[in-house]
Amino acid sequence: MITRRGFLGFGVMGLRSATAALAAPAAPATHPAEIVILRHAEKPTPKDVHLSERGLQRAAALPSLFPARLAVPQILIAARQSKHSNHAHETLAPLADALHLPIDEHLPDGKYRELARRLLSDARYEGMHVCICWHHETIPQLASALGARGAPSKWHDKVFDQVWRLRYQDDRVRFDVVSQHLLPGDRAGD
Repeated sequence: MITRRGFLGFGVMGLRSATAALAAPAAPATHPAEIVILRHAEKPTPKDVHLSERGLQRAAALPSLFPARLAVPQILIAARQSKHSNHAHETLAPLADALHLPIDEHLPDGKYRELARRLLSDARYEGMHVCICWHHETIPQLASALGARGAPSKWHDKVFDQVWRLRYQDDRVRFDVVSQHLLPGDRAGD
């Protein structure tokens, strides 16, 4: 039989254990140093699987962004190729060739939460510079899942000339938009 005093003593012990668990430092967060997200380059029509001539020009010029305006990526990630789109791969291919890096294409564009979870929890990405080429419909959700605050809620259909940059420091994520300035007609900015 438990007396009232024994019951209260047990409750206090449980409270102390719970308090100690709350006071224990959390495991340090894992995150890259920087993630840049870009939309695939231009395509001739919404239904075309491959990039347009201008898209191929943009892809070919993409390596000039690094290190001139952005940190050189150590990891390249593209939305998985499908029967409807090879755009992300074609956009990153010249950069991959220039940097002698493989393109990780394991996830389709709808799996942005899984990608974010992997980038923010896997120690292989700790302190790394990551470049992601994705489809514009889900880039805002991807940026949000990666911790960006203040990112636009939509990537406009006709915008191909910008990069969303997320810089991680301690528990903060600094978000900004960088204009590519790769081709004539690209928007001025930053």
